[in-house]
Amino acid sequence: MFRQVFARGYGVAGVATRRHVDTEHTGFLMGSMAKLFTATAALPF
Repeated sequence: MFRQVFARGYGVAGVATRRHVDTEHTGFLMGSMAKLFTATAALPF
């Protein structure tokens, strides 16, 4: 039903290990993503 159009990781997955974000294996909690979208929508234009 849905297809992935773009996937790229920015930053590091582990600060201590300096391991880069891997879009296949790094998990992001949905609540954390919702905060980002809410903050972006609240920015004044």
